[in-house]
Amino acid sequence: MKKKFILLFILFIFSLTTNAQLNDNAIVRTMLENADEMGKKFIAKDYKAFLKYSHPLVTASMGGEKKVYDQTLADIKSLEEQEITFLSIKFGVPSKIISVGNEKQAVVPEMIEMKVPGGTLTTTTSMLAISTDKGINWYFVDTGGHNLATMKNLLPTLSNQLEIPEPQDPSFEEDNK
Repeated sequence: MKKKFILLFILFIFSLTTNAQLNDNAIVRTMLENADEMGKKFIAKDYKAFLKYSHPLVTASMGGEKKVYDQTLADIKSLEEQEITFLSIKFGVPSKIISVGNEKQAVVPEMIEMKVPGGTLTTTTSMLAISTDKGINWYFVDTGGHNLATMKNLLPTLSNQLEIPEPQDPSFEEDNK
């Protein structure tokens, strides 16, 4: 009888662990789907839809939605005048998801490919992914090469467990002539 109880207990614990892993996998999948959708909106120049993925504290710190939208348009216009266009945005495997209060937080690698005069520039940066609704919807914040302490000035609830990688140098591939 005792052996059966131990076996049932082990099976119960295993099922809890498996369910937690399945839930984490679903949350990661949702995070990456949200990130991918955000990237597609940006490439399609649907900046209003793109900005819906901006964290509300970041938007507020920049003067509100209209100001952020107008600044995004101005920045894109300036880049296009320099013959710089965005070709693709892709996302890598996120870090471990950390729960802080009602939030879920992670760091996601972001690969951006741009057409620049003379070739293609590819850069890898880090995005903070933050969900305030148990992983159903995600906001993203580009770290801009800043460390965690600097990012916490903007987003004070960030976990000290998050690890923002050092910025990487971009790579350049010259056009074939």
